[in-house]
Amino acid sequence: MNRKSHLLLLCLLTCVQLQAQTAPAAVTAKALQIHNAAIVVDTHADTPQRFLDENFDIGSTDPKDIGHLSLDKARAGNLRAEFFSIWVEPSFKGQFAHRAVDLIDSVYEQTARHPDRMMMAFSVDDIERARKQKKLAALMGIEGGHAIENDIRLLREFYRLGVRYMTLTWSNTNEWADSSGGRSHLEGACNRLPLLIPRPDQRPPKHDRRHAA
Repeated sequence: MNRKSHLLLLCLLTCVQLQAQTAPAAVTAKALQIHNAAIVVDTHADTPQRFLDENFDIGSTDPKDIGHLSLDKARAGNLRAEFFSIWVEPSFKGQFAHRAVDLIDSVYEQTARHPDRMMMAFSVDDIERARKQKKLAALMGIEGGHAIENDIRLLREFYRLGVRYMTLTWSNTNEWADSSGGRSHLEGACNRLPLLIPRPDQRPPKHDRRHAA
């Protein structure tokens, strides 16, 4: 076998191996049983953008809808709780907080449209209560610390509105934390960051370090 034949054989074997690795694995009956018995929680869905900008209804039954989430899809996949992402595009500079509140409102509006299938949740107890009532528990997390506009009071207000976590950054660097995808000017989180870390007796949103440098 010459060198070209060796290379061709190697390429064919590599292709076969890659196909084997990417082929969906069969779900066993035991795995499916465990999944269906669990409280499945997804910690990030960007659907509020669709609620607000596209007037998308999470109760949609359109089979052609390309979105990943609807009430029917959640029930079919045994999804019990969803953290809806309150993500404000950097282009909304000067209106970050306003846009965040609009996105939060859009989640509440969906629960108001479908009170028999969906409810707001703010704690583990709420998630368990939603499960007993066979409803999707709707929680919220802010993606990107720029949403608080450098004002710690806004973090507390967002908590009162139901937000339960906040990433320090998105793909854009803000004034107090560098992003892994943005311009670095702080060499990581700066000295103002401890102002956002709660005292033990406080209960503000959890801090998520995804996207942070």
